[in-house]
Amino acid sequence: MQHKVVTLEGSEVTFAGRAGDPYFDDLGHHDNAMLVDALRLLPSDAMILDVGANIGFTTAVMTKRLPNARIFSFEPDSEPFGYLRETVRLNNFSKVETVNKALAAAPVAWRSTATRAVPGPAIWRAISRSATATKPLKSRPWISSAPVVRSRVST
Repeated sequence: MQHKVVTLEGSEVTFAGRAGDPYFDDLGHHDNAMLVDALRLLPSDAMILDVGANIGFTTAVMTKRLPNARIFSFEPDSEPFGYLRETVRLNNFSKVETVNKALAAAPVAWRSTATRAVPGPAIWRAISRSATATKPLKSRPWISSAPVVRSRVST
């Protein structure tokens, strides 16, 4: 496991990862402007699900931009999940909960076929009191009656 320090939202964030992983190696060169613009639409105390969190880049951007938000970061693959947990620990992201599970609207068979992470579109869902109500996610008790906003953001 290696560490890399990147400046996000004006402060340094330490990421855990593996050298040779293109996503980790390219940290600091991602354009997060679209994500930051989308986050401006959320209240400061939003509840956010980072689905497919990988090593935590999007989680870190959201934590820096919305420090009062409660973030649940889901990563089903055990290797990046370990790096995600370490990234959260290293930066004392106290309002982030990491979950080593896949998140889907219905039960699915899932297995990781990737041998390494590759940068690409990130899907995130934000839940907040001010969001437009859609179908509630009933599979998790902590979000059973919360409205869901679905967005696709390129990072």
